Amino acid sequence: MAEIAIDAVKVLVEKLISVAAEEVGFILGFKNELKKLGQRLRMIQDNLLDEFNYEIIRSKVEIQTQMKQKLCCCFSSSVPSSVAFRSDMGHEIKDVNMKLISINEEASSYGLRSR
Repeated sequence: MAEIAIDAVKVLVEKLISVAAEEVGFILGFKNELKKLGQRLRMIQDNLLDEFNYEIIRSKVEIQTQMKQKLCCCFSSSVPSSVAFRSDMGHEIKDVNMKLISINEEASSYGLRSR
């Protein structure tokens, strides 16, 4: 019976020594562990800030892309056709005016006059 009690005490002492050694390790390594914790927290903070900044930039690019698409749609559907139409019509009007001048000159050469 005494042997069982001695074995139980040995196990208890070994566990106490193990726990105490672990605690001493925590005490002695406190500054080092605290430093590691601080580094990890800074890394996490940097990653979060990077992700946040990336999301802001991505949103801005997305908005700019949407605005460009809307602007291109507006201009491609109305302005270029309007500009093209005006350009074509401008050339046609210039040609008609030149022909009218030519007809007027020819009529003048025959002695005809405009009213």
